[in-house]
Amino acid sequence: MTSLRMTALRRATTDAPVPKDFIVSDPEELERLVDVVGYIYRPALRHGKVLYER
Repeated sequence: MTSLRMTALRRATTDAPVPKDFIVSDPEELERLVDVVGYIYRPALRHGKVLYER
């Protein structure tokens, strides 16, 4: 399911003229990996911005 959401997100933002990085995750995965050093979740939660949330 995550890869389908990522594909839809990339297609929807193809024309955006700025660099961008997306992290698609579900709450369970995020909770499990948020404090693991070396994973992107930690800095993303500290410095990133949520663009869409259900």
